[in-house]
Amino acid sequence: MIDFLRALRANAAYRRRLLGFIPALVVTEIFYKFHSFSLECMAFFATWLLFDVLTEWIMGSAKMKDLSNAPSDRLIASNGNKADQ
Repeated sequence: MIDFLRALRANAAYRRRLLGFIPALVVTEIFYKFHSFSLECMAFFATWLLFDVLTEWIMGSAKMKDLSNAPSDRLIASNGNKADQ
């Protein structure tokens, strides 16, 4: 756990994990009442995983949109010249 906390300062990928942590914690506190710590803990981790996957999917689709808006004059043909338009 201490390595995870130290890595938060050094690596932006770890900070992105926190984007799913906060909503997962809120959902767990509001909706999950299993009267068992183990079940609630596993449900929390599953919810965190779900929010993390959604965050990565949204950020990945945003990156794809940025790449699709790139100007076509930057494309280089296989022979090294700019692609004809």
